Amino acid sequence: WYFAHHLGVTHDVPKAVLWGSERDLFGQREALTARARAALTQTLFLNSFKMDAATMRGYVATLARFRPVYVRGYAGSLYELARFAADAGLRLHQPRFVYSTAETLRPDARAVIEAGFGAPVFDFYGSREVGPIAGQGRDGAMHVFDSMNRVEVVDAAGRAVGPGGHGQVLVTSLRNFAMPLLRYDIGDTAEVGTVAADGRALTLTRVTGRVTDHFVAADGALVHGEY
Repeated sequence: WYFAHHLGVTHDVPKAVLWGSERDLFGQREALTARARAALTQTLFLNSFKMDAATMRGYVATLARFRPVYVRGYAGSLYELARFAADAGLRLHQPRFVYSTAETLRPDARAVIEAGFGAPVFDFYGSREVGPIAGQGRDGAMHVFDSMNRVEVVDAAGRAVGPGGHGQVLVTSLRNFAMPLLRYDIGDTAEVGTVAADGRALTLTRVTGRVTDHFVAADGALVHGEY
């Protein structure tokens, strides 16, 4: 709930999570602890691995009853639920904000989610390996959580790119003392907003996706698949 706190809400408010990790949701041993944690933290889990029409109609009704302060989920799952509700003429509960994670948030998907939920969408960037990396602030920029990780964006030769530059993301974890990760190539690409004098990224204009989402041009440049 690090990012929600960053946006001004406490961890104990009612929240809904549209998630789909089998390890988190379906493991027999973890199910009991997951249910207890959900009750204690006022968290409603909705399984994004099951998104047929009947299930999504039920999710719309459940959200209306639960009335979460914010909704978190996969960008693609939030988009599908918002699109389904609009197509079915259903009104989604309007939270204070929505935040997307785990997938690249495309501009067209953001527009559908914001229209469907009637709330602003903030994009979050993190991973299981290093935790929170960056999150979108109310100014629109993706601010790097520099108390958690040092983030660099580099070109194919490993050189730091400047503001407006695009490249691969390297992360150095500042809190993992059991298994240090130093300049870890996490497999993602991003566009830099601002950088510090030592080359680390302070803001990201956007996270553009995985390296495997790209075509590699003859000169080695990465061309994102959306183009």
